[in-house]
Formats: sequence, structure tokens, C-alpha cells
Amino acid sequence: MSSSWTGAPREPQRLSRAEIESRLLDTARQLIQRAGLTVSLEHLRLDELLELADVPKTSFYRVWQSKDRFFARLLEELVQPEGGVGAAYDPETIRVAGAVIRQHPDLLVTAEGRERVLRETIRLGAQQNFASLLSSVGWRTYMAILATLPGIADEGARERIKTALQVAENDFLNRMADFYSGLLPVLHYRLRPGITTRHVAAAGAAVVEGLVQRYVVSPELVDGTVPGPAIDGGTTDWSLAALGFLGVIQALAEPDPDAPGA
Repeated sequence: MSSSWTGAPREPQRLSRAEIESRLLDTARQLIQRAGLTVSLEHLRLDELLELADVPKTSFYRVWQSKDRFFARLLEELVQPEGGVGAAYDPETIRVAGAVIRQHPDLLVTAEGRERVLRETIRLGAQQNFASLLSSVGWRTYMAILATLPGIADEGARERIKTALQVAENDFLNRMADFYSGLLPVLHYRLRPGITTRHVAAAGAAVVEGLVQRYVVSPELVDGTVPGPAIDGGTTDWSLAALGFLGVIQALAEPDPDAPGA
């Protein structure tokens, strides 16, 4: 039985099905956005959830016959755009990359200068993207849902979650593909035959996201730096994420031989 703010007991509310769903899903989403989602969902305690949502346990089981069914429904909710999770898209990474290009217009007139700008854009952009993902609760939740997916017993729920994840992934790839479609021509780079900007987006994200995951077990390696080329022609510190991303770009794109100053 719930209690009012005065401490006096009160009778359980007779909530509608829509109100039960709304309260529990909203409250669970808020709890997960604070700490992220573990694959087991054990940290999301049903009793605590019911208390915070102010939903009686009898009402919960009137809508969902088990915790597993509720958790499957919650995963469907979390992968919706308003759920607070997502792939590796980071607007600040886009801003950082654009700032490098705007700061060095004098270098864009020669092939060597453009290569220096490209490297610096990758060095700082990948560093920003890595840091953003490492601190992102939403991204960790997204990855946890991916890991959870094969273990969801309800085939219908599993397919709905998979479809929602595919929508989120396509949204990310399309955003990044649009970014590369604008970036590469500015630097007078072109894609190699058979390559698309979605390939660049997928391969680049795989490098950065993989290193973020590796950070959990090898932080001193992944978070360290190694010497690499600086924009002034000297050397500077590069992260593994940036070097890996540079390798992707060099493999998938090339300088345009018809560009000015080539």
C-alpha cells in the first residue's frame, strides 16, 4: 500500500493500462539514462521501479505477466529516437573537424597543405569522438542493447528491437555520410572506386567504437598517445583512435589528381 506525503497509508490507485505503461516506461528510461543499461538488467529493480513510478505491483502484472516481458518492451522503447540512446554520432566532433578547416585556408591551395589539414582534422576529430563515446551513457546503453538482443526469448520483441536498432544505425550512417560528402570535396579528396561515404562512416565508426570498448580492459594502451605528423610539418601526439581512423581514410579515399595545386 502506498503512503501519501503525510505518511498516512492510502489505497492503491486504479490506473488505466495506458497510465501504467506510461509511468513505468518513463521512470525506467530515466533510471537507465542515469547509469546506462547492463546486459542483465539486474540493476533495474522492479520493486524500486514500481515505487518510483507509483504503480502497484498488481497493476504491473495486469499489463505484463512477467519481468522479462516488461524488459523486452522497455528495450523497444529505449531504441526509439526519444529513448536517449544512439549510435556514435557526436555533433561536437563535426564542429571540431569544421573548425580545423576554417582555421587553415592558406593550406588548402596545395596538395601537401590539404593533406596536412586532413590529418589534423582526423587527429582532433577522432580524439573528440573517442572522448564523447567514452563518457556517453546513451552509447553504452545502445551497445548493451546490441549485446542483449540475441538473448531475448520473445521472437516478436527481438525482431522489433532489431528493426529499431537498424533504423538508428541507418540514421547515424546517413548523417556521417552527408558529413563526408561535404568534407572530402573541400579537401579535394575523392573516394576510391566502389567506395561510398557510408562505407567510410561504417569503417571509421568501427575503429573508434572498438577502441572505446577495448578501453575497459586496456585503458593505459587505448588512452595513451604515440607520435605522429603535426599540421606544421613536425610531430605531435596522436591517439590510437585517430591513427586507426587515418588508416581508414587513406585506404578508402585518395587525393583528387585534377585538384588545383595537385
